[in-house]
Amino acid sequence: MKLIMLLILLVVCGGAYIYSTYGRKKGGRTADIQKTVQEFMNVSDIEQSFIYTRDNYLIGFLQISGRKTDLLSNREKAALTQQLTAEVSTVNVCWQLLAVSQPEDNSALIYQYQEMMDTQNATRKKLLREAIRYQNELLLSGENVERKFYIKLWEYRKEGAEQELMEHLQQFAKCFDISGYSSEILGKEEVIRLCNLVHNPAAILYEGDEISRGMPRLAGKEDVE
Repeated sequence: MKLIMLLILLVVCGGAYIYSTYGRKKGGRTADIQKTVQEFMNVSDIEQSFIYTRDNYLIGFLQISGRKTDLLSNREKAALTQQLTAEVSTVNVCWQLLAVSQPEDNSALIYQYQEMMDTQNATRKKLLREAIRYQNELLLSGENVERKFYIKLWEYRKEGAEQELMEHLQQFAKCFDISGYSSEILGKEEVIRLCNLVHNPAAILYEGDEISRGMPRLAGKEDVE
């Protein structure tokens, strides 16, 4: 009887020791992980047009858009590059270019196709119907994305830092406006949306390097040699 009680006592003491040792380590690791995740973002607040970081910096963003260069010649592209480089070099601050993929709203295009369906031409109706179906598939699959370009500027937090950063953003906007681009300083809602696009994996589309070349094919038609 004494031997049985001694064995039970040993088992209870061993279980208590194992629980106190490994349970404490597991709890400590969980707390460290939670602390690391919280500090990873390095964002303390977002107000007006700025991100306030935990390491005492202000961050602002300028969105660039509005000019297509696909139809420009190589000489025209080189001239535009030199002009833009000369304009941007007048702003003596650190900056970073961000290119972000985000879902494109094609509902206006679908509505336009639907209005064009009011026609007596059967072939045109069929083509419009297929175009609407294709746009709906892109909308539902999330593969209909567009590239957005942003300029990121930052300033160390001190007295008057908000005004200095805003002036730098306005100077950058003027440089791009002179070169024919449209620009906009992001407000609070746009900054939050940009942060979500960068850190939300569902909004990022993988862009592979493989490109398949060939002629488009129509279903039901024989290949043309």
